[in-house]
Amino acid sequence: MNFSLNKRFIVTGVPRSGTTFVCKKISELHTVHMDLKPGYEPFGPDGGVLDEEIYLRRLVQDNPNKIVGLKTWWGESYLLSQHMKLYDPIVVLRKDIHKVFLSYVIMMRKGFDENHSSRNRPGVESIEHTDYSLRYLAHSVLKSYYYTEKMTYLFKLYFEDLSKDNPSLDDYFEANLDLDPGYKETDLTDYHPDPQRYLDVLKSTALSMDHKKFPDYIREKMYI
Repeated sequence: MNFSLNKRFIVTGVPRSGTTFVCKKISELHTVHMDLKPGYEPFGPDGGVLDEEIYLRRLVQDNPNKIVGLKTWWGESYLLSQHMKLYDPIVVLRKDIHKVFLSYVIMMRKGFDENHSSRNRPGVESIEHTDYSLRYLAHSVLKSYYYTEKMTYLFKLYFEDLSKDNPSLDDYFEANLDLDPGYKETDLTDYHPDPQRYLDVLKSTALSMDHKKFPDYIREKMYI
């Protein structure tokens, strides 16, 4: 296993897969420094970073005795491929694409607020989405899975397996990393007025793409 110089890392993957939870747990380690900007995403719309290279250079300079890291996505980092040559990619995915997509729809609902949790969100019954907006979102989620599974990584974590021990991660961070979310599964279909309509759009969008190239767990979940 080849680490980057001084062990610097980037958490990326598929949104709504537990990436923020993973970042929170990593940031609590005494060996690590992560920027606490909203969602640990300095390159995101709330981060305010314009020049990614300058930000990363300062991140390392200001924390010489720490393992530094951040979270970002393909759509938010214009230089992600370049960064990943110097930073160790920690890829996080959730195999249940239905939960990812329905969670995304809740997050993107009309009247988006500061409550980033998919559960206990007020006013979910007022969700209003056009078929076009759903197709656009479905296309984005599906391509995210395709490219994330092709991504070169140092560690790949699936949400469904986070509770399992990962001694390689412990070695990397020089500390015991407990990623067990103690998560109680909820049925996200309860948060939508017409969940099947959304899932039908997801499936039809997948079928309109080169769907045989999607991971097996995606095709099995959608019966394609």
